[in-house]
Formats: sequence, C-alpha cells, structure tokens
Amino acid sequence: MFGWAYYESDPAALSLASYLHDPSTPRTKYFQNIGSGDNQGFGRIYFGSGWPSIGPTEVYINSQLTYQASENLHFNVGKHNIQFGANYLYENEHDWDYVRDVQFSSTMTRSGSLNTPSRLGGDGMATFLLGIPTYMLQPFSYPSGQVPRLDFSSEYFGLYVQDRWQVSPRLTLDLGLRYDLSIPVYSPSSYGNVKMDFSVPGWIEETPGRYSGLPQHWVPPSKLNFAPRLGVAYRIKSDWVARVSYGIFFDAGNTINGGSTYDYMMGSTPGYTGSEYSNAGAGVNNDLPYYKFGDIFPAQQKSDLNSFPVTTAPGAGYFATPRSIVAFYDKSGKLPYFQRYMAQIEKGFGPNNTVSVSYVGGRGTDLRYYSNVNIPAYQAGWTSTDIYNSARPSPRFTDVRLISNGMNSFYNSATVQFQRRMSKGLMLQANYTFSKTVMDYNADQAGGFGLPTADFGGYASVPQSWDWNPKLSRGEAPFSLPNRLVSGFNYTLPFGGSLPSYVKTALWGWAVSGTTTFQSGQALSVFNGQTSAFDMEPDMPYLLGNPNLPKGQQSFRQFFNTAAFAAPPNNVKGNAGVGIVRGPGVNNWDLGLGKTFRWKERMRVQFRADLSNAFNHTQWSGVDTTYSNLAGNTFGWITGARDPRFVQFFLRAAF
Repeated sequence: MFGWAYYESDPAALSLASYLHDPSTPRTKYFQNIGSGDNQGFGRIYFGSGWPSIGPTEVYINSQLTYQASENLHFNVGKHNIQFGANYLYENEHDWDYVRDVQFSSTMTRSGSLNTPSRLGGDGMATFLLGIPTYMLQPFSYPSGQVPRLDFSSEYFGLYVQDRWQVSPRLTLDLGLRYDLSIPVYSPSSYGNVKMDFSVPGWIEETPGRYSGLPQHWVPPSKLNFAPRLGVAYRIKSDWVARVSYGIFFDAGNTINGGSTYDYMMGSTPGYTGSEYSNAGAGVNNDLPYYKFGDIFPAQQKSDLNSFPVTTAPGAGYFATPRSIVAFYDKSGKLPYFQRYMAQIEKGFGPNNTVSVSYVGGRGTDLRYYSNVNIPAYQAGWTSTDIYNSARPSPRFTDVRLISNGMNSFYNSATVQFQRRMSKGLMLQANYTFSKTVMDYNADQAGGFGLPTADFGGYASVPQSWDWNPKLSRGEAPFSLPNRLVSGFNYTLPFGGSLPSYVKTALWGWAVSGTTTFQSGQALSVFNGQTSAFDMEPDMPYLLGNPNLPKGQQSFRQFFNTAAFAAPPNNVKGNAGVGIVRGPGVNNWDLGLGKTFRWKERMRVQFRADLSNAFNHTQWSGVDTTYSNLAGNTFGWITGARDPRFVQFFLRAAF
C-alpha cells in the first residue's frame, strides 16, 4: 500500500492579508521600515497582559508533503497464525514566515526596583502611550533569489512479526517483536536544525550542510529499538478466562520529530526570526527608557543563507544580541519508550453477562525534555535579568536548550467492568477505574499545564522548567483522574406491543439510550503570583496543610482550601509541589429517545431526541490557581463551566 498527501496554507488567501497590507493601519501609517511587497505591514503590536494585541506575530506559508508505504502478510502454519509487515513514512514541512513584532511591556511603568516587594503595578498600554517600545523584532533582508524558507524532514522505518500460537484449546500465546528506526529531523535545503559548537570560546551555531564538515544527517539515529510484546490467554473454565500481557512501544516517527520540535528549532536560524532590539541587547537596564516611538522599526539588516548576524565562517556564527536557542546534540536521536502491562480475570454469568477485573500499568522512560546548558550555578535572589545573563557560561546566548531524553512517567490502575449483551431489550456496559498517573512536568509530553513560558527567539515559547531542581517537577499528572465511572445503555421499552395497530404505531418500539460519566477532577498546580524566589524556576507558594476541601465545603469563591497556601518572602523558594489540588470533576448524563416509524414496506421515518447534560447539572471546568492574598484577587475562584443542557432533534425519512 502506498499513500501520498500534500497540504499548503497561503496567507494571501486569508481575509487578514488585506488588513495587514492596509496603508492606513497604525503599523503602516506611523511605523517605518515595515517591509515591502508581500510582507509589508505584517507584524504584531503587543501591549502586555490584559490587552488585546493588534495583528499576529507571524503569518506564514506552510506546505507539508507526506509519503507512506506499508505491506502486511499473514499465513497459517499448523497452530500458528503468523503476521509480518513493514512500513515507511517520509514527512517534509516547508515554512516561509513573515515575522515582525513590537512590544510595550509593563516594566517601564511599574513602581519599585526589579527585585523588591514594592515592584508592583505597571501596564503595557501606559508604556505604549508614553511611546517607549521595550522589544522589537525585524526580519532580515535577503538577496533576490534567496528565500529563508525552513525545510524540515523526517523518516521512519518499521518492521514487525507476530505469532498467535494456539498451544491448546485453553491456552493461547501472542508473541511479537517490532523494530523502529526513526531518522532525526534534518533539513534537505540545509537551513535549520543547527548544531551548537561548545568547543569554540563563547560558543557558536553551525548549520548542517552549510558549515564545512557538518553533514545534514549529523545526529545519529538510535538503532537498537527492538520492542518485544507478549500476551497470554488461558481459559480456566468455560466461563473463566485469565489474561496477561506486556509490551514495549517506542515513541517514533512524526510523534517525536514533529510538532513542538519543529516550532522550537525554527528560532535557531536567522532567516526565520530576525534582529531583536531590547534594552538587554543595548546593554541598558530593562526598566530604563531607551528606545523611542520613532525607532519603530529599525532598518532591516542585510544577510544571506550562509550568514549569521555575526558570521565566524560560512554557515556558522551567532546572533548580534543574546538569543535563546533550541538545538539537537549528538544524543538527541534516542527514542522515548513506554512499557505497558496488564493482568485480567473475566467471569461469565449466564449467556449474556460478564464481569472482569483488570490491572493496567505503564511506564514512560527517556521522555523528551529541553536541557538548559547555558545557566549559572543555582541561586535565589537574582537582582536583575541583566546580572543573571552576565553570569551565564556564554554571554552570546540566553537559554540554550538541547533536545534531550531522561524524564519519566508512571501509570497504575484497577478496573472493574460489567457488560450485558443485548437481551430482553437491554444492553448495558459499565466501567469503573481507580488510577493514578505521575510524571515529570519537565517532559515535553507534559505540555504547559499552567506553567509560565520562556521565550525562544521571538518565535516559540516553552513552559518554564526546573532546570536546576528537576526532581521538583515530578507530581501527579494534570490528566490523572483517580476515579472514573463510565456507563452506556440502550433499552427498548417493552410496552405497547399488544395494543391496537393505530395505538401501537405511536407507542410501541421506543428506545431509551444514555451515557453517563462521573469522574474526579484534574490534578492542578498552584503557582505563586505574589512573591518570587527570583531563581528562574517556577515560583511555588508555601504549603501549610491539605489544600483539598470536602465536596460539601466547596464553593464558587473557594473551591479548594486557599488557607493551605502562603507566600514565602521574596528570594525564598516555596515548598508546594505540582499536581496537589484536585480540580472540578464531571457529573454528566447524556440521554436519547428514539423510534423508527414504518409506513408500508418502503417508507421509514426515524425520529430521535438527544439531550446532552440532560439534567442541566452545573459542572465547573476551571479554577484560578495563581496564589495571591492581595485585595481583589480571585485565587481559588471558579473560572469556567462546561456546557449546560443541549437538546437536538433528528428526523430522517428513507424510502
């Protein structure tokens, strides 16, 4: 089997484009050096938190090309059913961005110095009205015929063999082995996916395929990715079955190479971002006015695809102002993997009912994270970002994060399931699961989940992480739901079958169906929004007691025990862990009522009414978990709700 797919998005087709090119908008009317041709006027005006931005940071053309081929064969030999196969996947993504940005942060209008309790207030809109830009991003200008288009590709090869062996009428074995070979991301056009050279004093970036001696495929793939699988099923009695299984599964192909990996790496090459202008780059304290309104935007700097703002050799160099970088290193080709294991006992009760009890577990190993290697020794109480940056091993860069492996996750659960096949008009299935998931929040797979972000090259941002104290990032995962009961049923109402035909037509044959979900809330983390340890890690408050309240004590303005938290003094690290607050749960019924009316032989009319959240039960969906005890704070308040009751009717005629 062979498959091919191509996708392209074009900003010229967007209605947004005409607005971005409009010469009467603020970005084109009052700003200088705003580009020409297709990228004229593109850019964002950002006023900080609490204010809407004008325009997007980037507008891009994106094309994606995919080739996929696979083949599977199977045959029987005696008691063995053998299957084997192979698959190949090639994916390529081209990105050509228009990037321009100007920001007005609150640093110029706040009170107090950087690292004191009096550092309060500040408003980005006020900074804008004073005409003090705090950050500007201006793309480079390239010679005619040179397009700074990033070009990323990845390839995947997979092989497997599986044998289902019917050892005896009671015993079945499933034996399998899979091999995964995932080629790390590379750039066919030799533009992107930089390598950090730490042997050069101050460090430099090197572009694979452009820097002499550095090939496109410089990151070696992991070649020992053998994944065995084993399953055993044994029939103890005619209505008793026991099952156990174990398997290893590698996170390979685009699931590990695409997505955020592409995004973060895009900021490492000059053509995808541009020149950054800020107080830090000019060597001025970050709360002293330096740039003026008339400086928006500086003239575009000329460059070419073999150059950096500071070029040390063809295809090598660094940015003129310190820049955050995400890059591969020689061990980035290692693949994360997951172990999954299960044990189950199933018992039948009569011809239609079964009950099963299961244990399911899993462990993720070598999960991906972004190791920050350009950090000074740990300390709290950094008095300014300027002082912090000056203490880094390399002053040419800010954060330098290497795509690494080493985080972990753990899952354990017990499940009881009851299933009734359709009998006497009733079909029913119900599952109750008691479980817990623990993971390292530093892992890329954890996502953001409320963590503050750190900027990468004016383009992408990643969740702030525990770079010095990674053990503090381990806790119950946000998607960990200790209790979850889900059931579904369909019941054909029995009455009406013996009524006269005209009454029977209206009353007989109605069916009621439904799905119910009852589950615990997510595991939430409380972050400190009032004071700071100024240690460049997520700020946590003090934990003084149990933060979770009994259901009867929860309210709209205090969903959890806010008194269990307190703000540590500035320059002191709080002790609250991650995932310690249980969020709002789910209590939901979805019901349906339907019937098919028949008219003669060829005419059928199907009617159905569906009610989502049938009992209109109020279900909260969010909580403010940023600690503050200042006047007007909403710490512990409910911030959102799930959908109320929704009713829809369905009518279909077939003839």
